[in-house]
Amino acid sequence: MANTEDILYEARALGIYDRVMKESRKLAKKHPYMEVADRMDKAIIKIKNETSYDMKGPNESYGV
Repeated sequence: MANTEDILYEARALGIYDRVMKESRKLAKKHPYMEVADRMDKAIIKIKNETSYDMKGPNESYGV
């Protein structure tokens, strides 16, 4: 489990911050008692698995 701050820094660096926050809010509705750090960790893992990266940053035109 990573620190919430570290996860958000990583998301910002990868250019997926907004998507991670949106996914985290969805998880909060489904699992209201889950800790924030666990929610953020699950959210960033899900978004990173859905997104491929090239030299220009996140690329959603093709799946992984």
